[in-house]
Amino acid sequence: MSEAFYVRVGKVEERKVTFQCLTGFAGGLTDYANTRSFALMLLLDAKERAGDTRYLVRSAPPAVADAHLALAEKAANAPSSLHKDAGNANVFEAKWHARHTPRFVERTSVLERYNDVGEEKLRETFEEISPLQDQGRWLFLEAAWVRMHRFDLAVEVTDSKYLEHLAEGHLFATTAFDVWLESRPLPP
Repeated sequence: MSEAFYVRVGKVEERKVTFQCLTGFAGGLTDYANTRSFALMLLLDAKERAGDTRYLVRSAPPAVADAHLALAEKAANAPSSLHKDAGNANVFEAKWHARHTPRFVERTSVLERYNDVGEEKLRETFEEISPLQDQGRWLFLEAAWVRMHRFDLAVEVTDSKYLEHLAEGHLFATTAFDVWLESRPLPP
């Protein structure tokens, strides 16, 4: 699994959403991200990566899989002012984010980090739960949500229309990261 994060859409209210983020397993096991560029990538990926949800729920009980697939379909088919206004977003380029992210994302904050016990302990936990992958990705991810590092990210957008495509409870994977670090000058 090479996703940077696995994300559940939490509470959506007015101009705010909480993303529940499980740190992926390709990099540091305590990695987290909190920039506005990361948040924008999550907002975009909630719709763009909705089709991948079917791979995440393959071994889930049928009712659970069906519920997640319905949420993914809802997100995939929802109108999205964000996607319309972002156009052909070059989300992997810091300069693009410097120009466009402030139009969409007002602020972010990490609400809480869970299981932040260090790389060594998390590596041991990862080794303990890894055999679950043989029984299916869903079982492994469910164990990871309980035992591995994760965090809640609050995101406030500039206009509530930029959240219209989100479905509470929707699960998706992402390669999002902190592309634009606002405190650092951009390269020429």
